[in-house]
Order: sequence, then C-alpha cells, then structure tokens
Amino acid sequence: MNFYGAVDNFSERKDYTTGIINKGEIFMTIEVELKRAFKTGTIKIGLKDTEKCVLFGSSKGVVMSLNALEADKLRLKYFCELTKIPFVLVNHIPTELGKVIGLAYPVSAVSVVDEGKSKILSELA
Repeated sequence: MNFYGAVDNFSERKDYTTGIINKGEIFMTIEVELKRAFKTGTIKIGLKDTEKCVLFGSSKGVVMSLNALEADKLRLKYFCELTKIPFVLVNHIPTELGKVIGLAYPVSAVSVVDEGKSKILSELA
C-alpha cells in the first residue's frame, strides 16, 4: 500500500522489449548499487556528460530516467547501441533519480565510468 491507501502493482520484474525496469525488486538493487557506485566509484551526472562518456568510450553503463525528453532518450540509446554499452531506462522521474544517488537536484542520465565496490554492471547487463 502507498501513502493514499491504494495498492501499488509493481510485480513485473523487467520488460525486456522496452528495457524499462519497474520499481520492483530489481530496481531496488539498481538503486543500492548506483548509490554505492556514487560513493566508491566514478559516475558522470547529466545528459551532456553522459553523452561525452559514451562517445569517448569511458562509460561502462548508462541509467536514464523514463521521463527524459524522447529525443534525448533515442539519441543516447542509439549511441549506447553503437558502442555496445548497457542502457537502462528506469521508471523514476529525474528528481527521484537524483535522490537515489543522494543529490538534491534532478538527474536525467547517469553514466558509470568506474563502478568501485558496487556490482551495478552485473545488474545492468
């Protein structure tokens, strides 16, 4: 149940046709691993920095908010397909994605450059 008494139905794990991960069990592990990568490794935050990392080959994985602009999602997904980098859309608005990392501002895209002690790359694959 959520705050308003309605029942949330996030039982499906991952829709492999679209690559969208819902707020279920798998996304919770991505949240934890993304936060761990932020603390122990190196990540780039924001669309421009993420695109640079993908194009220059320093990125190992990309996490993007589902509510980002459609043109940005398509462009970043295309770049990731070209460079064979894992790309995942998460079912969070940018404000929530920023809170997951521990930032007070919205984040639409995150690029994992060095995962540190986290296991996020195994979750993204």
